[in-house]
Amino acid sequence: STWSQPRKCFRLRFLGCDIIRKWVFASCVYHIWKERNLRIFCNSRNSDSEVISCIENEIKLKLIGLRKMNIMVSEKVLQTWGIFGSNICKK
Repeated sequence: STWSQPRKCFRLRFLGCDIIRKWVFASCVYHIWKERNLRIFCNSRNSDSEVISCIENEIKLKLIGLRKMNIMVSEKVLQTWGIFGSNICKK
């Protein structure tokens, strides 16, 4: 399979937040390295979409954590990452 589609997806999700870019980069490195080790040492593998899902879930959890600590997170960023549907921050 190809990695061009996932890269396009990630590019669309970078909405100008430097911290999110850093988190995504670090998460990509971690999960790709973890997948590499799984393939080399355990003779097992996950699909591309499973690795991408792990990365997306990690970033979503970090964003949710920021929101729970009352740290300002743009509604647009939360919507882009699919957090809390369309009722984000409505009071």
